[in-house]
Amino acid sequence: MTKEAPVHRLKPPAKTTRALAARLKEVARIGALFVEGDFLEEVFASGRDWKSGDDINFAHAPYIELKRTVLRIERIADFRCFATLALIRRDDPAKAEAVVCGMRNPFGIAPVPMTPAMLRCVKKGEITSETESGRVRAFAPIANSDGETVGFLMVHTG
Repeated sequence: MTKEAPVHRLKPPAKTTRALAARLKEVARIGALFVEGDFLEEVFASGRDWKSGDDINFAHAPYIELKRTVLRIERIADFRCFATLALIRRDDPAKAEAVVCGMRNPFGIAPVPMTPAMLRCVKKGEITSETESGRVRAFAPIANSDGETVGFLMVHTG
């Protein structure tokens, strides 16, 4: 009996930046269809709902649903990619904050200034991409049930 090579679903990403950006934008477009913007807004619980003395607290139900969705989005492509849901800061609309991350968080714990591609995504509702330090990222806007853009989905390769 001969031993067969294991079959792995992941293929290498596209070789050119332009082709990779196009593939990531498609993953972001599809993934954004499954993200509830209202849940994204509800992840951070209001002060009256806090159960502990932490300065950051979140509502577990919407967080868990979004976490499951993000992990599924990371499996849309046939190559390894990562997804992050970011919320636009209400106190500073020029910044975004990672709220739900898949396998990697590229932002860290502090809010980050939005790049031109992020701003175009949230202000114009476009699916955008950018290359920064050799890394390609794609962004898709996330709207709540009122049609207001509240954040974005970022899909990246590392």
